[in-house]
Amino acid sequence: FPSHDRSDSLPKKIDHYQAVFIFSSAQSVLNQEDVERLVEYLESGNGIYLGCENWPLQAEANQLSKVILGKEFWGNSDEELAHVCSKESCLFENKTTIYAGNSSVQFPMDYRLKPEAWVADEPLIQSSLSFGGKLLLDGGYSRFYCDEGKKSDDIWMMILTFLLSR
Repeated sequence: FPSHDRSDSLPKKIDHYQAVFIFSSAQSVLNQEDVERLVEYLESGNGIYLGCENWPLQAEANQLSKVILGKEFWGNSDEELAHVCSKESCLFENKTTIYAGNSSVQFPMDYRLKPEAWVADEPLIQSSLSFGGKLLLDGGYSRFYCDEGKKSDDIWMMILTFLLSR
């Protein structure tokens, strides 16, 4: 995959990146201009990952999801495994379950979103191609740091492949 930059704020120029990954914190670092730039970035064909966890680690994800979809993440689940969708075009092909993360949250279903993984009969991960680019909503990003990646390296690669493929 191409090189990447890590930042605690949105870079001034984002149009040369294929995807932006947002791991929500308790207090958003995004201002209104940043949100507008991200929506425009998505609409112009790029990928956005919106990751969050149990409250309060939802600030940026909820800020953007309210603008894009008019909805917010909610809930709190401690289920260890998420069940993967059974359709052929599923993001997580050849898997029946994935590690859900610790204290994950869900996002309400929406006709513009495709559920990819479920926890407690609610969507944990959803994807969309409905906004010009690729949007991935993930309510369990702790899977990438709580287990030191042991259970989730392949999940990360599948997410990268989805967001970075043209």
